[in-house]
Parts: sequence; C-alpha cells; structure tokens
Amino acid sequence: MSKQIQEFLKRMKTRVSSAHLHRQLLTKSSILASKVVQVDATYKLNWHGFPVMIYGFSDAEQHFFATHLALVSNKNTWCYERFFEAISALYYAPEIIMGDGDTTISAATKKVWVPIQRAMCYAHVKMNLKKKLQPKVMDIAREAAA
Repeated sequence: MSKQIQEFLKRMKTRVSSAHLHRQLLTKSSILASKVVQVDATYKLNWHGFPVMIYGFSDAEQHFFATHLALVSNKNTWCYERFFEAISALYYAPEIIMGDGDTTISAATKKVWVPIQRAMCYAHVKMNLKKKLQPKVMDIAREAAA
C-alpha cells in the first residue's frame, strides 16, 4: 500500500469498502463492466459535519450499487485523490466517471486515472439549470407583465 493511501487511511475517521462486491458487480453485469461509475460527496449523511464520499455503479434499471464509502475531513481534491487511489489499488480503472460539476472530482480523476472521461449527472444538471434559470424566467415574466 502506498504512503499516500496509508496517510489517507490515517486521516479518515472511518471507511467502508467492499472489494468483493466491487469484483462481483464487475464480473456479473455487462452494464457494470462498461466501466461507468458515479461518485459524489454529501453532507446529508454526515457525522459531526464530515462529508461522506460515495462511489458505485448504476444498472440499466437505475438501481445504484455503492461499492466504496469514505467519511472524510474535507471535500477537496486531496481527499478525492486518496479515495480514488484506494479504489485504483484494486486494479480497477473506470473509463467514465459521472458526478456533479465539482472541480475537485475532475482534478482528482485526472491525477489518478489519466485517460478518463468526465460526465455530468442528469439530476445535477437539471437541478442547477432550474436554480440558475428560474430567476431569469421570473424577470422575463415580470417585464412582460409590466
């Protein structure tokens, strides 16, 4: 295990990883074998304000299978890099990684898995478009009513 991964494991509060589940999903499902993964960090599952990083796959029926979790001190590039390196240590390299538009995910994926494509999650795109466009639509409606 590399020193960086050892350092990451020391700095993490707790982690859950399922290498067995990871391998099983890759071998049993052609959808999952396509090497498209999803990653995100959330504060909704937090403990004392620490974000939880989650990594996994979705099948054709849009069921999500979490294979790796990490409770980390920050949602930053360094933490994502260590998280991805721990996954990479399982001799796994995805071809496409999907998530929100967080630049820390993009930066970490470029450092750990150089030939990788980045995709945006439809739900995040829809949510952000609604957030950004709603005020503009309201302004246009007010101007039209005036």
